[in-house]
Amino acid sequence: MGRACKDAWDLLVLISSNAVFDGLVTFATQTARVFGFDECLVRPVPSRSFTSLAPRPRDTSFVTTKMQRQLGIRPLGVTEGLSLMYRTRLVVAGSA
Repeated sequence: MGRACKDAWDLLVLISSNAVFDGLVTFATQTARVFGFDECLVRPVPSRSFTSLAPRPRDTSFVTTKMQRQLGIRPLGVTEGLSLMYRTRLVVAGSA
C-alpha cells in the first residue's frame, strides 16, 4: 500500500457514512446501546458547558463522496462502526 493510500486509510477509519450528529446525545445513546450500557444514563448538557481553546463549529461532519469515488470504499455508518468496535474489543479481550 502506497503512503498516500495509507495516510488516507488512517483518516478514513474515523469517518462515518451518515451524519453522526443528530447530536452528541444521539451518538452517546447509540454507543450505550451497542456496548450494553443503560441509555437512561445519557443526559444532554448545553454546549456552553464545554470550554475549548478555540471556537468550534456546531457541525463538523464530512462529505464523503470524493473519498468514496477516489478510494472506492464506503465508510461505515455509526451503528455499524460501533458494533464493529464492540466485536473487535471482545476478540482482543478474549485473546489477552
